[in-house]
Formats: sequence, C-alpha cells, structure tokens
Amino acid sequence: MYFQYLFAEATPSCTVLLDILESSLRARLPETFVADCKLQDTLRKAVDLLPELCKLADAPREAIISYRRPLLHLWNLDIQTTTRIQRDLPSFFSISIFNNTGGEVVASKHGKPDILGTPMETASLQFGLALGGDLPAERQAGKLIKVEPFNYTNKRMGVVLDLAEGGLRARTKGASEIILAACDELINSSGEVIPLDETSTNHLNTTIDQLANEPLRTLCL
Repeated sequence: MYFQYLFAEATPSCTVLLDILESSLRARLPETFVADCKLQDTLRKAVDLLPELCKLADAPREAIISYRRPLLHLWNLDIQTTTRIQRDLPSFFSISIFNNTGGEVVASKHGKPDILGTPMETASLQFGLALGGDLPAERQAGKLIKVEPFNYTNKRMGVVLDLAEGGLRARTKGASEIILAACDELINSSGEVIPLDETSTNHLNTTIDQLANEPLRTLCL
C-alpha cells in the first residue's frame, strides 16, 4: 500500500511534463529535432514511464488514457477532434465489448467482480471495466436480436442490436487481420469516412504483424 502511494505521488510529475510539452508544441516535435535530442529523449521516457506508474498505482483507467495520449498527440489532430475522441472512444469500446462477448462479469464475495470466459474474453472485459463501463447498463441500452457465435474457421463473432433510440447496429470482433480484410472504409483524423486504400491497409497489416511478433495477441473491434 505504501509503494502504491509512492507511485501515485510520482505520476503527476510525468503528467505535468507532458502537459507543458503539449501546450508548447501543439502539433508534434519539429522535424529538426533529431533522435538524440535531449527534449525528445525526455519526452520518450515520460511517455514510457507514465502508464507504468499508473498501473503500479492501481489506476488502470489513467493507464489507458496515458497510453492513448501520445498517439492522439502524434496524429496532429485539432483540439476539437482530440476532445471528441477522448470522450467517445471509451464509450465505443465499452458498448462493443459488453454487448459482443462470450464472457460474463459476476459479483463475488470479496467485492471485486469475477470475470468468466476465455483469456481473450477476460482481457477484453477487464479493459471495458477499466474504461469505467457498466455491463448491465450497456446491455439495457439495446436488445440483442441476432448473435453470430465465435468459431475458429471465421475467427470472428458478431451481434445485431435493436437500439432503444431506434435503428439497428451491428457489432463484430475477431482476429485483427480478418476484420481488417472485411473493411473498405476508414474514418480519418478529420472525422471523414474515406476509402481504405492499399497504402493504409498495408500500414495496418504491418502494425498487426509487429504486435504479433513481440509476441502479443490482438483483437479488432
């Protein structure tokens, strides 16, 4: 408990550093800053350290935010778009996770919820809970009218929801390369829907391969 307190005390130092850099450099580090630049090295260390401090301080939600933060910054997004993504992305993830899962979250005697399911389902449900998601509330927001269970041939599963506000919405998840192959459009940094061209597809496939070679298992929602 004492060490947890120390990690929590150290976290603001990294956060303040990133706040200062982001307010001073609205877009990204100038290209004239070479790889061995002291400022760039300090920034890299802060970005690497902050999520680890959050996890050690038992603050999973802050850890997720700190992982996303440099990605959003390096995308060179305007403030309005960044704010929208920071507001909407956790909600998008929790809705997709809790309505399209073969796992379950149940109450336990020790106060913390028990998560039942495969390792991948357990990990995704833990992520949804860390985002502040509420499984019962998310499931009440829509009625499941069709379920396509996961199978090892297609490497994906999906559901169709009848939304309380009207209309239908499909949610699917599965192996990253399988879901990517089924996509023909993407949303760019301006919020516009554009065709998924060969360059973007190759970039995403390369990213998936890099993660798999670490080795890490990836899941696409």
